[in-house]
Amino acid sequence: IRYFFLFLAVRLLLCLFVTRNYDHPDEEWQGPEIAHKIAFGYALAHLGMVLDLGMEDGAPIRSHLFPLILSGCYRLVQLLGLDNTDWIVYAPRLYQSLVSAIFDYFLLKLNNLYNPGTNWVIILLNYTSWFSLAIMSRTCINSSEVMLLLVGFYLWNIRTKVWWADSLSRLLAIFNFVLRGTSVLFWAVVWPYELLSMKGSLFDRFKFLVKNGFTVVAMVGSSLLFAYWWYGSWQFIEYNFYYVP
Repeated sequence: IRYFFLFLAVRLLLCLFVTRNYDHPDEEWQGPEIAHKIAFGYALAHLGMVLDLGMEDGAPIRSHLFPLILSGCYRLVQLLGLDNTDWIVYAPRLYQSLVSAIFDYFLLKLNNLYNPGTNWVIILLNYTSWFSLAIMSRTCINSSEVMLLLVGFYLWNIRTKVWWADSLSRLLAIFNFVLRGTSVLFWAVVWPYELLSMKGSLFDRFKFLVKNGFTVVAMVGSSLLFAYWWYGSWQFIEYNFYYVP
């Protein structure tokens, strides 16, 4: 666990002193801007395109789950009476520091399953990666998506040793799908590969296939329910995102 606090310290330093500039429009327009409107009733930039969060012909193409999470940071700052400019800027980034530290920690744990004793190698590779250094601590939804994928995949790898790991891995996959639909592409490779390479009887394969089917149904159902709760109408955001008229 000492590694986690070390990673958190590094990520906080990156957040406060390195990644202070504006790198990509999405880190504002798809996150803090929407979150600020959810928390305080208005967006910082007052941009119509921001308020709609990717509306194409009235059909939403992105989930509000990520900005809803970030709005919790603003609510906490407001509750503590710290809703000034500095805290409004840094609160979401402090959250991203936590996300990044969790990513670093589980990357190390996953590496130890396959290559024990090589911690220094994975730390070196991680902290010399452009994405890890420049993007992970920013308020891009990609950072949360890849963190959830990594934690879910680690749990997937220990599912035969820890009885609840498989269920939690699937719950994270469902949550991640609602957060960002592209996350399903990773599991679209892992699950079929496991099905084709797994040892056991035909009945074991059938059970695995059924479990995956239920997970996919839960993904789609959760996305539909969240969109209905948010928009007041049935919307399949992931379909809207990929649909090309």
